Amino acid sequence: MALHISEAELERIVRSVVSELTGGGQSKTAAGRVVNGQCRSVDEAVDAAAAAFKALSAHTLEDRKRFIEAIRAIGLKNKALLAKMAHEETHLGRYEHKIAKNETACNLTPGVEILEPKAFTGDHGLTVHEWAPFGVVVATGGVAVVRAALRRMLIRARRCAV
Repeated sequence: MALHISEAELERIVRSVVSELTGGGQSKTAAGRVVNGQCRSVDEAVDAAAAAFKALSAHTLEDRKRFIEAIRAIGLKNKALLAKMAHEETHLGRYEHKIAKNETACNLTPGVEILEPKAFTGDHGLTVHEWAPFGVVVATGGVAVVRAALRRMLIRARRCAV
């Protein structure tokens, strides 16, 4: 069953989360943490991500499915524009390849379905694989795949809250 979320609803959700992270929607000054969604240091980014992780944890799996569906739909709808922006920003790679990367990020990054526990049994006993959230992980990546990688990270983050 495909879950649908409007672009307006996604924007409202994003504004709500940003508002929580920035203290009522006001951009904090350079002395604060977040300025227009950007952090001044890795430590500030980790703190903001931890707060977002906590906020996301309050949402149900159904909510997260809707968030992911919206990210995928909007990403696919804007794949050419996002590819153009990435190409113009970095001047790296080919525009057509960036479109393909956007499609791949939207269509093939697993969502909450990967969280379902799996059990295997055999002659030597039972093995249970169950995913559990553990918090924030910091990683850096190349500039050439920023938007596609960001979309994959958004989808992964939405599925992995407590």
